[in-house]
Amino acid sequence: AAKKHAYGFDPDDLAMVEAYASQAVIALDNAMLLRESLEQERLKEELRIAREVQQRLLPQKKPELDGIDIECLTITAYEVGGDYYDFVYLPDGHIGFIIGDVSGKGTSAAFYMAEAKGVVQSLSKTFNNPRELLIRTNEILYETLERKTFISMLMASLDCKHRKITFARAGHCPLLYYNNQQQQVRLLQPQGIGVGLEKGQIFTQTLVEESVSLNSGDIFVFFTDGLSEARNKSGEEFGEDRLCALIQESAAKSASEIKQVVMEAILKFLDGQSLADDLTLILVKT
Repeated sequence: AAKKHAYGFDPDDLAMVEAYASQAVIALDNAMLLRESLEQERLKEELRIAREVQQRLLPQKKPELDGIDIECLTITAYEVGGDYYDFVYLPDGHIGFIIGDVSGKGTSAAFYMAEAKGVVQSLSKTFNNPRELLIRTNEILYETLERKTFISMLMASLDCKHRKITFARAGHCPLLYYNNQQQQVRLLQPQGIGVGLEKGQIFTQTLVEESVSLNSGDIFVFFTDGLSEARNKSGEEFGEDRLCALIQESAAKSASEIKQVVMEAILKFLDGQSLADDLTLILVKT
C-alpha cells in the first residue's frame, strides 16, 4: 500500500486500506483474547490442582474413639484457603485436636496453612500439652511468617481414660462447650494471642491452658470466624449467639445430625450470598 509520489492515494484506495486495517484489528483483538483465555484456563487448572492438594493435606479420616462422636466440615471461600484443622496422636496417648485460621485469603494463606500443618505434626511427636505445643509452634513460625501475617490457633488434648479435655487458645475463636448435665452452652475463651505476632515472651506469658471434665452427652465445637462472621445480603453476621442456640436446640442429636443442622442454618442464613471467608467446623460429642 505504498506509493512514491505525494497524494498518490485516491478515495477508493483509502477505503480499501481502511477495510483491510479494520479486518486486521479484529484479527489481532481475537488473537489477544484467545491468548488471555488460554492463560486463564491454565491458571484455573493450576488452582484446581492446588485445591485438590490442599484438600489432601486435611485429615482423610476421623479418629475412631469409643464413646466419642466426631464430625468435621470445611468450606473454602476461594479455590484455596487458609483454614486448617487436624488430629494428632500425642506421646502420652491422648488425641490432639487442632484448628487454625491464617490471616488473609487465597494462595499465600494456603501456603502458610501447609507450613503450619507440617510444624504441628512434627512437634506433636515430642510435646504433650496444648500450651507447650503452641509455644513451640510460635517459636518456629514467627521466623518464617511475614510480619503482616499471623495464624490464630486452638489446640486441645482429649484424655479418654480420665474423661478430660485440655485446651489452649492462641487468638482463635472461643471453644463452644455444651454441658449436658447443666444443659447450658458456654463459650470458653482463655487468654492468648495469635501465632506469629510476637517472638516468644509475651506469647508465652499470655497463653493460658484450661481443662474441662467430660460428661456423657457433652458437646465441644471448634470453629473458625468464617462461620461466626458469615454475612447475609443485609450485611448481618451469623454470629456466635446463633451458633450457641443451634447447639442448645440440637444437643440430643448425633454429631452428624448436628453438623447437618448447622450447615442448613448457614445456607438458609446466607440465602444465596457467597462466603467471604473460609469456614471450618469440628464437632465432638461425648
